[in-house]
Amino acid sequence: MFRNKVWDLEETIDLVQTRMAIWVKGIYDVKDYFVDDFKRCLDGIRLVKI
Repeated sequence: MFRNKVWDLEETIDLVQTRMAIWVKGIYDVKDYFVDDFKRCLDGIRLVKI
């Protein structure tokens, strides 16, 4: 999947943000937000209420 892929900074940041959002949604079983919501607001998220 990633073989011989040349990554630029924006693609790397997007991949990390996507993986973080999926991880947070899975760990905290968050159903109220979409992955894109988390990606847009990662800097503003401090506490996830269960």
